[in-house]
Amino acid sequence: MADRFANRKRALKAGVGALLSAIVCAACGNGGGTGTAAEGDGANRPLVLGSVFALTGPQSQAPYVNGVRFAVEEINAAGGVNGQKIELKEYDDALNAQKSASAAQLAVSEGVDVVIGGPTAIQTNAAAPIYQRAGVVHLNMASSTAVAKDESFGGDLTFRVVTPMPEQIHAAAEYLIKEVKVKKVGLLGLNTDFGQNALPLYAEKFQAAGVEVIDSKLYPQDAKDLTNELLAMRGADAIVDWGFPNQFALATKTAYQNGMGDIPHLGPSAVGIVNTLGLVPVENRDSLIGMSSCDPAADTRPHVQEWAKRFQARFDAVADASAASGYDAVQLAKAAVEAAGSLDRAKIAEALTTLTLSQNTMCASTYKSDDRHELMHEAVVISYAKGEPKELARYTAAELAGTGRKQG
Repeated sequence: MADRFANRKRALKAGVGALLSAIVCAACGNGGGTGTAAEGDGANRPLVLGSVFALTGPQSQAPYVNGVRFAVEEINAAGGVNGQKIELKEYDDALNAQKSASAAQLAVSEGVDVVIGGPTAIQTNAAAPIYQRAGVVHLNMASSTAVAKDESFGGDLTFRVVTPMPEQIHAAAEYLIKEVKVKKVGLLGLNTDFGQNALPLYAEKFQAAGVEVIDSKLYPQDAKDLTNELLAMRGADAIVDWGFPNQFALATKTAYQNGMGDIPHLGPSAVGIVNTLGLVPVENRDSLIGMSSCDPAADTRPHVQEWAKRFQARFDAVADASAASGYDAVQLAKAAVEAAGSLDRAKIAEALTTLTLSQNTMCASTYKSDDRHELMHEAVVISYAKGEPKELARYTAAELAGTGRKQG
């Protein structure tokens, strides 16, 4: 476990170093506007790619950052995009709304063509309008935020890379109802858009199937004690806990401390991060189930297994869903620029609406935009018993089609 925390610290140090480099470069930028260096087709310049994640703070998103870096490194080593190496700029938003807005403004001022980031509503809600106004293509990594084309933070240049949360919730509820055969469930969630949007969807799914929801509680992002929330779940056949890694880890420890460790404890992709970073003891992971767009550690595709080995060798860290999604987002940007034959942002966005990407992808088997700019519609259910990810169920795009809904 100590090694895993050491790995996390190394990743954070690398991220802070890259951030300092980006800030130094800002002094050479145009200082504002919509990135004049990126106007026009830009046939004789490189693709400028922005990576905007939390590199510092208690909720580090280092796996996303490393996934993006790894894709850029491999693409550049193979010759780049249209004969030009990708120029990667990294920004730290510390999972803070004000800093997310500042990072977005800095990215715009530095002429970023395509930005990858925003895994949470906190980040996306602050930054997405800035990218949209500036005409920057935005590959968004949040499952829960309203970034579909017809939603409040969506638009012509915004695309969601990961499976939308309503589809993940549909798959998770189906698994608990049909495979675990629950009769009673307890619902926990983070008191942000993430949990606030999720718990009513879960309640609706369970109630429609005749499953009793014994309680539904939201907790703050800075929660230090979840004893009362967990005790309210007594009698449940399973607990659904829709939170971030640190809070999910706290809930898991609290469940074990109160004799509830044998109850299936299902959460979002954060569960994979809890496992990867060793945030709870191995003996406390037998009940943990993660719902995610993917999980490379449990993926049986040979090219994904080989990629995961390369990733671990490069970063001394296990490749999780966040890393795979970050990697694939860069591949999507590359494919779109090549399909467009241009660095004109409107043409890049147009290419994203029509292309199908199924080669060299590490999360989805296939990415293809629907009419709402949702690029992925797949989900997996993963067990983390004994700290070893194992796929329990897989849901395809055909199974999840039509299970989403507007989120804002």
